[in-house]
Amino acid sequence: TLTRVTETFDYHAAGAIKNGLKFYEMTGFAKSNAAGIEATLAKLSDQDARGRA
Repeated sequence: TLTRVTETFDYHAAGAIKNGLKFYEMTGFAKSNAAGIEATLAKLSDQDARGRA
């Protein structure tokens, strides 16, 4: 069985002020959150591989 997992974080609905200031981009949150998402997906992949062994 093939399982596809997609994780996203939509910060565009944070409000007009934060969106106008590009708050999440300026504070580095967007990049650090992307790294967190990638780490989560890697852990899921590892758990799946162990479960299939």
